Amino acid sequence: MKAREWTKLALLAALSACAATPAPVSEEAVKVSQRHAYAICAGSCPEHDLQVRADGRIDVHRIDFDGTDAYETFTVAPSRAVEFATSLRNLRSSAADEASCHSSDTAADQDMRRDVTELAVTWVSSHVDHFEGCLTPARLNTLREAYRALGLTADAERLSR
Repeated sequence: MKAREWTKLALLAALSACAATPAPVSEEAVKVSQRHAYAICAGSCPEHDLQVRADGRIDVHRIDFDGTDAYETFTVAPSRAVEFATSLRNLRSSAADEASCHSSDTAADQDMRRDVTELAVTWVSSHVDHFEGCLTPARLNTLREAYRALGLTADAERLSR
């Protein structure tokens, strides 16, 4: 074989090896914050901060309007943590989502709205990707399913608009 053919063969082998290398975990951590949009609500109206790391460590900070805070830390399988981060990717905002979020509010409802970001999600990896928006019914369902998959069933049921 000529030197040129050896070079082509070596280049093909190197490219094949690169393609076979597994992709790294895309997220190091996902942070979710949920705040209730109204000053008055029916039920417990919980607010919370949740951080899920790719290694499976989970921190939950639950904040109730009565001033009680609860903290919980536990661990799940890393694969479940990665699935959680992936499942939240479809929470991305669209103009239609944001426009319809509180379009059915009455004038009295509008007066009771708090100046808060209802839902904030931050994906932290080699770069930071951030989403803020209102908690639409579709986003609420996505969050509930993701929370249940982590074993946070009670928190999933407490999520509300």
